Amino acid sequence: MSLDLPFGRSLNTRITLVTLLIFITGIWSLALFNSRMLRADLEELLGEQQLSTAAIVATEINQELGDRIAVLEQIASTIPPGFFQRPAELQRILETNTVALSAFNGGTFITQHEGTAVASVPLSARRVGVNYIERDHIITALKQGRSAVGEAVIGKMLGGPVVSIAAPIRNAQDQVIGTLVGVTLLTKENFFDTIFGHRYGKTGGYQLVDPVHRRFVAATDKRFLLAPLPEAGRDPLYDRFNNGFEGSGLTIDSRGIENLTSARRVSVANWYIVALLPTEEAFAPIRQLEEHALLAAAMLTLLAGVLTWWILRRQLAPLRNTASTLASLRDAKEFPKALEVDRHDEIGMVIRGFNRLLEVLREREKAQSESEERLNTLVSWAPVAMAVHAKGKVLFVNPAAVQLLGAKSPSDLVGRSIIDFFHPDYRSIALARAQSSGVVGEESPAVEERFLRLDGTPFDVQVQRIGILYNGEPASQIAMYDITERKASEKKLRQLSRITEQAQIAIVITNLDGVIEYVNPKFSAVTGFSADQVLGKNPRILQSGQTPAAIYEQLWETLRVGNVWRGEFRNRKKNGDTFIEQAVIAPILDTDGVPTHYVALKEDITVRKHNQQRLERLLQEQRMMLENDLIGIVRIADETILWANPALESMLGYHHGELVGVSPRTHFLSDAEYTAMFSAADPVLISGDVYRQLTQYRRKDGQHIWVDVSGALLHAHGKESIWTCLDVTQGVHAEAALQASLREKTALLNEVHHRVKNNLQVITSLLRLEDGRARNANTRGVLLEMQGRIRSMALVHETLYRSGTFSSIDLHLYLQQVATGAFRAQVHGSSAVRLALELTPTRTSMDQATPCGLLVNELISNCLKHAFIGLSGGEVRVCLQPADDTAAKGPWRLSVSDTGVGLPTDFEQRRKDSLGLQLVADLVRQLGGSLEIGHSPGTTFAVTFQIDQPKARRLPSHSRLTSQKCL
Repeated sequence: MSLDLPFGRSLNTRITLVTLLIFITGIWSLALFNSRMLRADLEELLGEQQLSTAAIVATEINQELGDRIAVLEQIASTIPPGFFQRPAELQRILETNTVALSAFNGGTFITQHEGTAVASVPLSARRVGVNYIERDHIITALKQGRSAVGEAVIGKMLGGPVVSIAAPIRNAQDQVIGTLVGVTLLTKENFFDTIFGHRYGKTGGYQLVDPVHRRFVAATDKRFLLAPLPEAGRDPLYDRFNNGFEGSGLTIDSRGIENLTSARRVSVANWYIVALLPTEEAFAPIRQLEEHALLAAAMLTLLAGVLTWWILRRQLAPLRNTASTLASLRDAKEFPKALEVDRHDEIGMVIRGFNRLLEVLREREKAQSESEERLNTLVSWAPVAMAVHAKGKVLFVNPAAVQLLGAKSPSDLVGRSIIDFFHPDYRSIALARAQSSGVVGEESPAVEERFLRLDGTPFDVQVQRIGILYNGEPASQIAMYDITERKASEKKLRQLSRITEQAQIAIVITNLDGVIEYVNPKFSAVTGFSADQVLGKNPRILQSGQTPAAIYEQLWETLRVGNVWRGEFRNRKKNGDTFIEQAVIAPILDTDGVPTHYVALKEDITVRKHNQQRLERLLQEQRMMLENDLIGIVRIADETILWANPALESMLGYHHGELVGVSPRTHFLSDAEYTAMFSAADPVLISGDVYRQLTQYRRKDGQHIWVDVSGALLHAHGKESIWTCLDVTQGVHAEAALQASLREKTALLNEVHHRVKNNLQVITSLLRLEDGRARNANTRGVLLEMQGRIRSMALVHETLYRSGTFSSIDLHLYLQQVATGAFRAQVHGSSAVRLALELTPTRTSMDQATPCGLLVNELISNCLKHAFIGLSGGEVRVCLQPADDTAAKGPWRLSVSDTGVGLPTDFEQRRKDSLGLQLVADLVRQLGGSLEIGHSPGTTFAVTFQIDQPKARRLPSHSRLTSQKCL
């Protein structure tokens, strides 16, 4: 009897359909929900990753712009303010600065305070004379005195898109007098190409945006170069970016392509960088996942239907078979009488209760089997190596233990002695421990041991044991952990600790708040602070106040974004000494990439810094000496010019580099002069001395110039020599003109002094004639005094005429002649009055010599007339000597004294009426001195005055020109 039922009335069919409907509803709902959640999560994750990438690119652009600003500021600080009156010097500075040329592919130029370019590189840009005052970065540099990045525009002279950076140039009073501008041409290879030359993803890219002027500065897609931003309100996300928002979102570009967009600020230029990735590429994985999920859902739906139908048919088959059997065996003796069937489905079967009992028994058996299977699976697939041993033999190993012990299968290990796997150094200890174990449930503490793989390779393990029952017998289950790598890491840590302690640089470790947690001994040796004095404190205890605050701000900004900072500090030691410290500070990351500490490697570079600065000064001085504008310098070897500085090229009328390779013979007026000079120079150079000569050179245009040449060998035994050349053409010509003028003036002055002397002698002769005719004694006395005075003045001109020197006169010789002449004119040969002279040699101007001569003449006449009345003889003494022996340039004392009767008692009254004494007072005033009159034993008239040291007014001669130092 068959119990097969129609399709629609079968319980198997109905349960299958209901189960399939529930499964389909659940799995498709789950698939759609997971798809939406995955898309949202992926969008958030990709946005964060893209924002991090944009931050890295923004940091790189900031660094590039900052480096270029630093280059411009460094060059601007070296430009002397006086060079603005010499544009050629500014041009030379730009042309010779290779750092600026490599940093700015569009060249550099310098503007005056009014914004007009006065020097430019390259010259082909023709920027000189162009005014740039309307550019915002030029205005910022000139008005606010700070460096600025300009708007991306079409260059006035380059004709292409450019980005410029301006740095102020200051004078000694820190006033801005101009700007140094670096230009980057965006259509040529530049540092933006290095950043934007790689796409983001496969189809994405980057855009650099100027929100102030609402345009794109640069982009991976060159079509966006200087393109305007979308109009306000058209793209809300770009509007948020322009208002300072930093983050990610979805945008639709002008081509209708949806992009995942992230933006980060570029603080140096007030720009922001945009990273774009089409969502078609960004969400490609989620679309594939959705397709796979839908396909999997369809496959699972089909599989679930088939399996449900098959499982239910299989589960209900025994019932049908049992019912059929009972029905067929209802008359059999083995079975009780069968019950009649009142219903036409499985539920109506008579044996439903029996079937339920069998099902319960079957489920219990199945649960037990699954439990055993789960346990076997758990042990077999556990990542921890496990083994069971008893009585010294291995009974069981899981796959992890097979792999750990270097076996191919469990059969290679089961049955072997457990001692075979222990390293010989650990076998005795392991054997004693294995024999003492065996209590079920007893756990042993974890121990570290050394095992051997099957191939004999040793490795370190951590072993933990527990007693169990295995096949009804006591056994030991062990769990083995391979700690070889951990032991190696611990060894490396110990080595690292020793290296840190012995390192020759200071190492400091702080927490994220900057609190010091570790310093090595070198730190204490450098700073003088012991570890106990700094642990738990902030490194600011080393601050000297000489490090700019901007350095610390840059340090923390770098560390907060997870980057490594490098820089220098000016710190103070414990004893108060300041030192320069070079530091590298980096975050210490955990396994998840999260910073936990900061480590700083520091080195005292004070000595190195000072040496470097000294070397830079020496190099700068050498460069200035070689590139000066006054002295030409040339290096010669084998009668060939190897190098010449710009001053020599300009002196000889050549362009830059034209003299290299040219023979120096070319510049001489003739081969004979060339041969004569170097024949005379060779012995001097070989002896190690400097050879000098004044010679004539021929310029490139044929003009002749006078040059003062000095040369020396560069090496004692070499053939290479270096020569300095000073153009003295104007000096030679001026000297010749002055010599001719001097000869004319000398002849004129000789004639003047000669005529003055002759005229004064004529006057003296006339006075002598009058003296011979005069009968009155007073008249003859007056005429005699006038003759003496005129004789003194004539003697000055005669002395100057004979010496040929008109700027000064030997005062002691002149006074000797005046005193001797005055004495002889008034004393007869039979007189017992003597003349004594004590005159110290000195020179003075004619303006002082004449009053001194008149003064001596007047005082000698006065002595001879009044001092020796009634006496048989005496002495008149004239002295000229310094008033102070210790002062070489101090006042001098001129005195006339006698040994006569002395001054009368009414001298002061007579002094007012005496023409001679009034004349003496006037002469003293002319000398700017003071008069002293002594009364004993005779009379002394002394004048103290300051002698005018004559200034040598010599014209430059050939010998002086050739003795000037050239270098």
